[in-house]
Amino acid sequence: MVKPKYSPEEALKRVKLMMKYDSSKTLNENRTIVEQADISGDIRDLKDEISSFNSDESEIIKIIQKYKSKADFDKLAKAYQEKYNVDFGTSVYQAINSNDPTESKQLQDHLATLGITATAQSTGDGRGTFKWEFSSKETAPTDTTPSTERQKNINKVYCSVKDGKITLPDSAMNGVRWESYVETYKLTDAEITTAKASCKKETSKPKYTPCTPNNYVRGCKSDVVKKVQGCLNMVAKYQTGNFGPITQGELKKLGKGFENGFKDADVEIICGTKNENPYAAYVNAEVEDGGNVKASEAPTQTGGDKAEG
Repeated sequence: MVKPKYSPEEALKRVKLMMKYDSSKTLNENRTIVEQADISGDIRDLKDEISSFNSDESEIIKIIQKYKSKADFDKLAKAYQEKYNVDFGTSVYQAINSNDPTESKQLQDHLATLGITATAQSTGDGRGTFKWEFSSKETAPTDTTPSTERQKNINKVYCSVKDGKITLPDSAMNGVRWESYVETYKLTDAEITTAKASCKKETSKPKYTPCTPNNYVRGCKSDVVKKVQGCLNMVAKYQTGNFGPITQGELKKLGKGFENGFKDADVEIICGTKNENPYAAYVNAEVEDGGNVKASEAPTQTGGDKAEG
């Protein structure tokens, strides 16, 4: 039996639901009861922090970040206003304002992922409010260019995903499954495509796989290939056992078709007809002609693809 996988937040909600489950009510009714209990606790904690002489702005942010959809945040704000008869934005501004740029930006960035624009408005006497501007659609703004705050956050989250989970230690999203994030924030296909393109692509060198016994072709590696490379008088740094473009080029010089691959029985032939040191003829010519060999005539062995080395 395959067990469902839950994110830490999903697991907590599931435990709460099971602990408070009323069998006389439907599942949706039970969920509503749990949600209402959570909101009641959160608005109480928010009020305590906001009213505190030395409020902890980071705790206020953490509570608000628990609400991962526009509808849920709206419920929180309305519940707070109904409970304490004060505008939620005005209360939040008491604790987080222009004097707290870090927390203010965290609040605005989080709400931006929900499609909500939070604007701090000061009245000039040390007071003010946060105005929440909700987009007309349930999804976030359609502008998916990397310059928008929402897209930047999505890019960062997507590029951190490993084994299906978000890995951002300093974020409330850490450990949350990517699928849950997509569903919660209503990500569009265009946003996901942009996020994929934003990740730094890892460059990798060509990989050589072990050669099949008695079959040595380009792209494989073997001690037999290394032996052949020695027979071909290849430069030491290219005698790696990797059958790459340099080895293929040297085999082609033999004119026997071995550049397309060779067998164990071909090794003696290759080693018996190995390439003469390409410089030998010029050394001899230098002796015979009194050293009049032009530098431009001397052969060179180019490195080609460094991956072979």
